[in-house]
Amino acid sequence: MSKHILAGVAVLVFCAVFSANGAAATAAGGRSPEWNKNLKLAVNDAAKAAEAMQAMPEADRAAFAAEVLAALQAKGQRMADKTVWANDFAAIAAGLVAGSGGVKSAVLAAVAAGIGNACADPETRELTSGSVTLLGALAKGMESQLQGEDRVAFASVLLATLGKQKASDAAVHKQAMSMVALALFSGAGDAKDRVLAEIFAFVDIQDLGVVAQAFSNAFNQRNNGLDNDVYLQVAQQVLQKVAARLKGQPDAAKRFASAVAAFAGGAGNPAQFERDLLGKLADLLAGIGAAPDGFATALAAAKADMAADNALVKVLFLKPWVGPLRGFPFVHENRPPPGKYQNQ
Repeated sequence: MSKHILAGVAVLVFCAVFSANGAAATAAGGRSPEWNKNLKLAVNDAAKAAEAMQAMPEADRAAFAAEVLAALQAKGQRMADKTVWANDFAAIAAGLVAGSGGVKSAVLAAVAAGIGNACADPETRELTSGSVTLLGALAKGMESQLQGEDRVAFASVLLATLGKQKASDAAVHKQAMSMVALALFSGAGDAKDRVLAEIFAFVDIQDLGVVAQAFSNAFNQRNNGLDNDVYLQVAQQVLQKVAARLKGQPDAAKRFASAVAAFAGGAGNPAQFERDLLGKLADLLAGIGAAPDGFATALAAAKADMAADNALVKVLFLKPWVGPLRGFPFVHENRPPPGKYQNQ
């Protein structure tokens, strides 16, 4: 995976974590030599972070992860090269999750709790709109350190937390949400379709437009080199997972409409693709309780939300990064001749 993926926000996801467990443990007194040895190892060696975590008793791992990330945050505030720090932070945090064993949920929660701190910290906040290398670190760390189901759980907890911890600037928050979502998808490997379903299920309802627009740009059929049948197959595969994840949610139709609009916007001929796709979605719409007429209204609203947020995501697509859809097993690398979805 290229490190030049999108505009940077890895720091937004993996930043200072001062969990209640960590604070309580620190207040309780000094650390054991073993704790301090593993702390030093995890903070200074990304490759050893998971090993250091596994050396700790399971009951201490959430507090240990919080202390490691807090130490890394303090280290980042002192470093002149914030890009180096952010890449290390992403790799170490992913390693801590990978080594969490039976307390993975608690460790994931500790990592997610630091998102708001990163937004508020003037020493790291600048990274949310700068370097194109930082989000690559997040995606690479996620892909190398976590396996399929862990990637899905990781995506859901981070997105749910970020939706509750918004930056004061609405535009900054929306850009951050779209970058985090794309990073999670890019690092999902063989779990891409399930992670995308989590994204559309957990992203804050007010951020659906910017996230859908970001994926619309990323799904660009021509840039991904997909013929019409394969592009339609990708959309159907993903939307089946999205519909299953949304079943029973009161806002399922709105969320599903945003996912459909993202794929339609990525086609060279969105109107033709939309007609072909909607003809195949009757069962999925029934499964989420969406009547055809009502869904048409929801789809029109989703496209309007995407258009309103389009300017916010243009900065995310910096070459040479294109084509996360190639992670699907049946997507090939050969660019086809233009088809009915690909306007010449």
